[in-house]
Amino acid sequence: MPFSSWENKQILLGVGGNDNHPIYYRPEQFKILPVVGGNKSGKTTLLKTIALNALAQGYHCIIIAPKKSALTALVDMFENITRLPKEARLTQQELEPLIIDHPENLILIDDSQLLSNIPAGEWLRSFIQMGDHENCGNIVAATNIIQGVLGFNTWTQEMKNIGAGIALQPTDTSLAEFIQTAYSRSYFSTMDIPGRALFNTGDGLLTLQVAESDSFINEYIKKSK
Repeated sequence: MPFSSWENKQILLGVGGNDNHPIYYRPEQFKILPVVGGNKSGKTTLLKTIALNALAQGYHCIIIAPKKSALTALVDMFENITRLPKEARLTQQELEPLIIDHPENLILIDDSQLLSNIPAGEWLRSFIQMGDHENCGNIVAATNIIQGVLGFNTWTQEMKNIGAGIALQPTDTSLAEFIQTAYSRSYFSTMDIPGRALFNTGDGLLTLQVAESDSFINEYIKKSK
């Protein structure tokens, strides 16, 4: 499918705003979407929800995640979704063909702080720095802010420079700073709920409640039958 066929596709993330309207993510707007949050903040739930809605849009989902990640359970449940084994030893030769010239691929990385020292790490870092990502696959990288320097270790500044991203359960300013946005401390009291997030779209800031992925799985199975 030509690149133009993937423009303007929208992936549902959840609901937000004063009227709980649907909040979407457009991969072609920014090819790499950083997701940051602490333990049990809803990072994997968000990745599962993105995966299911991406499948419904015709994307092929490629999972890079530890075996313990709940994200890997989707591999046995749905077609058009695969997991790369041996994620700790992935090379440029394995990753580059999945990303370059393949806009239909959505790469979902869980616990991306574990990837900073893999053989493909420097290539991924240069890809993040590269300004022109046209006709490339899309990457959603979720990291645990508790581990490492904001989770992304040496990639932190590159990920910040994207100027967009999702901060899950942001109860301190470091998460907001990572996605390059500022918000009032009055937000703190409303954000201490798993799945509650701030979404910097690159054009503005939205509040978001991530959809429960399990309900999406059940609905997706019904539609697939």
